[in-house]
Amino acid sequence: MKLLEADTKKLEYLLNLSYGTLYIPYSQRPYEWKEEQVLRLFNDFYSVYTSKDSSSTHILNFITIRIDEEEGNKKYIYDGQQRTVTSLLLLSALISELREIDENSTSSANTLTNLYLYTSHWKDSSATNLKIVFDNVAANYMLHEHIFKGQDLPLGHVFSDYDKALYENYYYIKDLIHKRFSPKPNKDEIVAFIDIVLEHILVIIIETSFENIAEEMFETLNSTGLQIEDFYVLKNTLIQTLDEDTVKPIWSSIEINTDRINKSKFLHAYVNTINGKTASSNIYSKISNLINLKDPSTAIDFLNELKRTSEIFMKIDNPSQRIDGTQDQNNKYLQCVNNLALLSANQYKPVILAMGLKDYHISEINIVLEKIIALQLRNIFIADNKANTLELFYPALAKLIYKEEITEIDQILLKISNEMINDAQLYESFNNRLIESRKDEAIIRFILKEIYNSQHTEIVINANSRDVNLEHILPVIPSEGSQWLTDFPEEDERNTLKYKIGNLTVLFNRLNSRIKNSDFSIKKSAYLESVIPQNKILGNVSEWKKPNIDQRTIDLYNVFKNLWAK
Repeated sequence: MKLLEADTKKLEYLLNLSYGTLYIPYSQRPYEWKEEQVLRLFNDFYSVYTSKDSSSTHILNFITIRIDEEEGNKKYIYDGQQRTVTSLLLLSALISELREIDENSTSSANTLTNLYLYTSHWKDSSATNLKIVFDNVAANYMLHEHIFKGQDLPLGHVFSDYDKALYENYYYIKDLIHKRFSPKPNKDEIVAFIDIVLEHILVIIIETSFENIAEEMFETLNSTGLQIEDFYVLKNTLIQTLDEDTVKPIWSSIEINTDRINKSKFLHAYVNTINGKTASSNIYSKISNLINLKDPSTAIDFLNELKRTSEIFMKIDNPSQRIDGTQDQNNKYLQCVNNLALLSANQYKPVILAMGLKDYHISEINIVLEKIIALQLRNIFIADNKANTLELFYPALAKLIYKEEITEIDQILLKISNEMINDAQLYESFNNRLIESRKDEAIIRFILKEIYNSQHTEIVINANSRDVNLEHILPVIPSEGSQWLTDFPEEDERNTLKYKIGNLTVLFNRLNSRIKNSDFSIKKSAYLESVIPQNKILGNVSEWKKPNIDQRTIDLYNVFKNLWAK
């Protein structure tokens, strides 16, 4: 058996099918390089191509291969997947360019394909010898069928974490080729560049028959200075403790639940849930300090809890997936989570994760979500406090729930209420709040709809309607010679009053576009036409001056403080 053997080879040696198929083990993260990393690799190769020195080379660095002698010397990449796959994407893109030039170039492309990408048996096309094989169907389909063989993707293809980067980077590389050479490069250019890639790029191939040695190199990556994402280091550790057959079905569910979700943010939310506020760096180390991942019993319990957490997290990220309650409860949950997204609230998620892990009912979760919305509106939106003023509170509350130091819904609600500003502070902030940004306008439109709906339940303004616009009664830009300039002669005062909450209402688009910057005498008639009762009240006001704006601000505050009560 081979303990450890290293040799410097041309990239052609590694990529040639004669070296054998390279398998990506389950413990590895998906292929996920970004454009920045692809560009760096492409530029390294291209710089050798443009060099006048025929002996110029570039070292691609270490590639660690585990040779499984029990499976007929099957080769697994443990370190170097991203570089190897990107090199193959580049080679495949260059081969694709050759096919489009002429018949002789197509013949060269076919030869290169058979040497480096795949070969098919002449009797059975399904008996294909491939250069790279992932432990994932979506990744294999993207690489083998679409990129290597040029098959069109199915209509409505949905990308996953496993195939998105393959697709994007392949076409990014094609764009780079066109930019470096021309939209239609000639054969000599493409062949010369392929020669550079295969003959002048060097790799240090480390081969071992021992899985533990390959895994240790995967974890440390000292030679490259890269840090593997905590999510996949964690998976690898669990496989070492439990074995792949135990981990794979559970971890696959975790990956499905967190597909297209930032894995680091998911793990960070979990750690914040069980440990309170925790820095987002080195999450794997923090988990391993909190949980004995080397103990099989502890590891399997953790793995199952992480699966449950991923299910809850997915239903926060995609609330329409929550279907465990009644239709009304599910709709309420969807509405609450969407409203928190409108408020750009994220730090609350550990609280919901903790409640989910402790089997709180969806009806209780909805009550807490509504209370969190009130906290966000009062403290962050109206009082204009920075969002980080709550970054300690939510994880601390989540930890109390997770540790079962809090077990009653009323205790959770009281904790949230105690964090809110009081009504006196709210009053002052509400009166001084100016709505000037597009983001603020979207939120105040939501607030006004909720206030209006609460006062007249028989007329509900659709919260998702694109036809409902925010209306500044005193216009943002009054027309020259308008009555507004007479009623509000001081520019500084006018510029403040027009953004006050009391100067705002919502109108359906048809009315809003018709009256725009008109004088109040014209706007009044449009307000009277509105189906919204609060606008009809505005239509019966004789004039619109500072006292009117101030009083309406107070009136709206009184409804607001009751709707989103402390």
